[in-house]
Amino acid sequence: MDNSRSYLTTLWRRKWIILITALVTGAIVAVGTMQMRPTYTATVLLRLLPYGFDSVDYTQLQYSSRLANSYIEVSESLPVKSAVQERLRISELPEYQLRVINNTDLMELSVTAHDPTLAREVANTLAEVLVDQDQTSYESVGRLAESILEQELVALEAELQQLDAEYRNLIAQVPVPTERIAQLSREIDEKERVYDRVLDTYTQARVSQTLQSNVIMIVQPATTPNEPSGPNLLMNVLIGAGAGLIGGMALAFIFELTDDKLYTSKQAEEVTNLTVIGKIPRIGRSDRNALVNGYSIHSEAFRHLRTQIFSMARNEDLRTVLVTSAEPEAGKSTVVANLGYSIAQSGRDVLVIDADLRRPKLHHILNVPNTVGLAEVLSGVVPVDDAIVETDVPHLFVLPSGRTDDNPAELLSRGPMEPLLADLRNRYSMILVDSPPFLAVADAAILAPLVDGVVLVLMLTASTKDAVIDAREQLTNINARLAGIVVNRADEDRGYRKYRYDYRPTTERAGGTSAIKEVDS
Repeated sequence: MDNSRSYLTTLWRRKWIILITALVTGAIVAVGTMQMRPTYTATVLLRLLPYGFDSVDYTQLQYSSRLANSYIEVSESLPVKSAVQERLRISELPEYQLRVINNTDLMELSVTAHDPTLAREVANTLAEVLVDQDQTSYESVGRLAESILEQELVALEAELQQLDAEYRNLIAQVPVPTERIAQLSREIDEKERVYDRVLDTYTQARVSQTLQSNVIMIVQPATTPNEPSGPNLLMNVLIGAGAGLIGGMALAFIFELTDDKLYTSKQAEEVTNLTVIGKIPRIGRSDRNALVNGYSIHSEAFRHLRTQIFSMARNEDLRTVLVTSAEPEAGKSTVVANLGYSIAQSGRDVLVIDADLRRPKLHHILNVPNTVGLAEVLSGVVPVDDAIVETDVPHLFVLPSGRTDDNPAELLSRGPMEPLLADLRNRYSMILVDSPPFLAVADAAILAPLVDGVVLVLMLTASTKDAVIDAREQLTNINARLAGIVVNRADEDRGYRKYRYDYRPTTERAGGTSAIKEVDS
């Protein structure tokens, strides 16, 4: 059952490959079919007349079947083909077929050609040749049998006449030779019986010859076809589309075997050997630089993630969390901003630090200035309190990235990042650190050992297995504490969709923040 479900999931995931392959194949077949020359089919109806049977039984059926098969073979023979070509003065015959019509004593001879007139002439001529050959072959044998029987009848008649004359002479003698007359009478009777048998055989032979010379006959000659019989556009397209469908399914499994991307949360757990602590449905690309509203399915997803983080914080002293991804464009900054927003809504002070000094995004999402930030704090230009910005969301604070440094990895390594985190840890209930993708640069590897836990963000249908495995292994090698994984675009997983639920109150209350853009999903 699991294998069947897996196969169906694969086919559904690759449905566009299957559909496009079927459509393209059908279209190619349609174009090819429309470019083909039309063909015309002329048909002759023939009838077999088996003889020598008084009733329909198994023997007659067997004979009829053998007879029909014989004519099919004869129609394909070289003498028949040569005879037709000679009569019509053509060098090559078009395609033809002789077949038995089921449950009848009829046969159908079909000839298909590009010229309707040629199709008709070949069909009729071929039927005539079959009939002529039938009559010729049986007539020659029949005449030979008749000739032999006629000679035997003549000889018997002569013998009877001789015996009759001798009989009359004996009767006229005195005294009458009774013994010889009795013997002669018996001889005459025997000869007459032989004569009668030969005469009966002769009569049957003549009847048999007449029947055998008409075993096959033309019932309905071919007429000139008015409409083309092929090619069948609809049938060809359906066959082509069907073949394309099968080919598309094969391609789907080939792509599945060669595809390195992750498509389900279960795959993500198996690959990373980590627990999925958050499943975030798709957020449109244009809305990633905004916070989700308080009643959407996205907000509920972040509340679930917040609950998981709080649970780990109680049990494992999790206060500083680094959020990273194996590859770019996995949506980690969106996760950091919205998770911070959700934690702030619970009434706890939360600080989000934009440690992505290369491509910072948090200040766009949270709508705060980025004049000074982490880069200036680590460089000693400004104190941390002057760089932290309070957002319009109560309890939500931001330490933006600040200026873009020429070598962020060196700044993070040399700067007082560890004592900075230790100081901030005592001032906020939760600290979320947004870092660059782990495999892209060394920044995340520098920060990971300094925090209480690392959350790895991946995006279904985008993140690859090899990259996620590599990031997981490298994080383990630097003794980072892995808290779990967050799956973005979780609605790509069909298993997730079954439980998706948009929970809104009957009457929505107006409210929210004025400075932060919210997305109603």
